[in-house]
Amino acid sequence: MTLEQKNSASPKPVVSNTAVFSVEDRVFAEQVRLLYDQGLPAMLAAPLCGLMLAAVLWPVTPHHRLIVWVCVVCVVTAMRMYQVWRYRHTPSASDVKGWARAYAAGSFVAGCYWGAAVPYLFPVDHPQYQYVLILVICLLLVSIMFSFSALKRAFFAVSLPTMLPLIATLTIWGDRSEQIIGAGLVVFSTVVILYTLRIHRILKESLALRFENIDLIEDLKATRVQTDALNESLMRSRALLESTLQASAGGLASFDPAGTLVTWNQKFIDAWGMSPEQATNMPREAFLKHMQMQLRPEAMDSLIDVLRELKEAFPPVHLVLETNDGRIVETHGEPQRVDGKVFGSVWSLHDITESRKSEERLRYMAQHDPLTGLPNRGLLYDRLKQAVLRSERSGRLSAVFYLDMDGFKKVNDECGHQAGDLLLQGIAQRIKSCLRASDTVARIGGDEFVVVLEQFDESSQVEDMAKAIVEKLGKPYTLNGQECSVTVSVGIALCPTNGNDPDDLLNYADAAMYSIKQSSGNAFSTFN
Repeated sequence: MTLEQKNSASPKPVVSNTAVFSVEDRVFAEQVRLLYDQGLPAMLAAPLCGLMLAAVLWPVTPHHRLIVWVCVVCVVTAMRMYQVWRYRHTPSASDVKGWARAYAAGSFVAGCYWGAAVPYLFPVDHPQYQYVLILVICLLLVSIMFSFSALKRAFFAVSLPTMLPLIATLTIWGDRSEQIIGAGLVVFSTVVILYTLRIHRILKESLALRFENIDLIEDLKATRVQTDALNESLMRSRALLESTLQASAGGLASFDPAGTLVTWNQKFIDAWGMSPEQATNMPREAFLKHMQMQLRPEAMDSLIDVLRELKEAFPPVHLVLETNDGRIVETHGEPQRVDGKVFGSVWSLHDITESRKSEERLRYMAQHDPLTGLPNRGLLYDRLKQAVLRSERSGRLSAVFYLDMDGFKKVNDECGHQAGDLLLQGIAQRIKSCLRASDTVARIGGDEFVVVLEQFDESSQVEDMAKAIVEKLGKPYTLNGQECSVTVSVGIALCPTNGNDPDDLLNYADAAMYSIKQSSGNAFSTFN
């Protein structure tokens, strides 16, 4: 388990709310957390050391004493590990002092069973075994120094009950050599205590510095937020920011009250083909003349109107201009005001060429059949309405042809859908070849087409057009190397002979087409 995993597994005793918890509170909470994290290895080492010690003392110590003592060690260790588990799985460990007291109590119990090992297990008549016991307890004290240095009370709770019985036994009731060892243990314990206190102090100071730094960072962040807010408020109070926001659309530039170009970005000068040297302090009249050179002649009228207004004022400007290289540029201009007084203007521009092309593509796709490229039903209806209006104004005939292919399904089934698509494209091209530029042919679905013709004086002229279409479409087609033939049934409705309503004209032409298709096909019929 890595340090990050260990820290995330342990609950955070104190939230980082500096308004509620002081640095001392958070330092103490972190000490307790470190205690529960770092004390676990010492807890696990306790039963292992106890078992090893019991194994060494087995030949010279009553067995029942060793067994009882080892069992106590294991039970206390299990209880303390359960205590650690509870600490780590407590959703909110805000009662830090309670957890510290609980850990110190557990440490005191652990120190007591190690201290009890001296009177309870001490091999009086076997010095060599006494040394083993003394060595184990000294090593245990060193382990405690590193594991329990986070909190002084926990260290003293376990170290004093562990060492005092041993030191007392050797110095008070021991012989001369044992008293010397006891004195050495006093010195050793003092050194360990002093070193532990030093570790504790360094740890506490480093934690305090850490949390003070965290508080300082938070304060700096808060100050930065406040400063940013003040700067934003200050900038918002200036008309330049408001004008810039209103005019921002890609390229950006501003003119001072004298009409001189004072600020600009790279996109702005790139759009008008200027170098930074040209743009620097460029008079407004020179800039507008430079714009004129970049524009197509048809875009000049709108610019001339603006030039007329800009001679004495800074009015709001909105222009969509087309340049010589085919780009479409949208330009905005806004006056810069401070306390109601105009102090220049801010201009922005945005290249909308691609968006315009996308709009045109979408408009085309919405109005045309994707297979043949012919107008679809929606565009057809619009053109038919316009044809009816022109016919009413001029008094001349307009006609609607409703075409349905005879035998198309057979070709589509036998030769495949790809051949059917090629056939529809060929039919569309043949119909267009029979028409004038002012006429309209549309595909309205499947193998059905509608033709709108205008400006005829006699119905016979319309019939001649229908005849030409029938003959043209009846000629064989070559599709993927195979020759096939289809014919067409054409229904005709005349405006104003059969009415002036576009829907009625379409229905009449459809009815006439259906009539001829039911009889023989490969012909045309006028609605009567």
